[in-house]
Amino acid sequence: MRVFNETQKFNQGWLRVVLISVAGLTTLPIFFLVDWQGIGQTELIIVGGALALTLGLLFFIMFIFRLETRIDEKGIHYGFHPIPGKNNLQSWDAITKAYVRNYSAIGEYGGWGYRVSFSKSKGKAYNVSGNVGIQLELKNGKKVLIGTQQKDAATSAINYYLKTTGHEAN
Repeated sequence: MRVFNETQKFNQGWLRVVLISVAGLTTLPIFFLVDWQGIGQTELIIVGGALALTLGLLFFIMFIFRLETRIDEKGIHYGFHPIPGKNNLQSWDAITKAYVRNYSAIGEYGGWGYRVSFSKSKGKAYNVSGNVGIQLELKNGKKVLIGTQQKDAATSAINYYLKTTGHEAN
């Protein structure tokens, strides 16, 4: 039995710069605009809460939020963790076609993350970075693209399971 596992995080250098810049732009004004000498307890709690929320969100995106993909005998599992309800399984019986392809995250889906295409013919995308993805075409007519950084390993696993389940490899 072959199993393909991949975990991807939003850890691109440019994204870190953007997130840290946004965090800085939202928190720095607090230090300059707040009258620290005359601040009351309620205001201090609000300011502290805003800072904690901003920095917590930054930490969550950079270190905890991740896209997990698994290809096994049951099908293709994918989803963003630890978000509940975003864990999906497409069984081999539900898949018409599965293959690895190049795509344009911005051109086809408007960016990275959980995306719905501007064109209904493209379907949904779950991606973190790059331009290679596992394209699923389902029997219900829907399409799902799952980003991958392991093109060869994903292709090998998909072809293996398509053959063992009696489907044609694409």
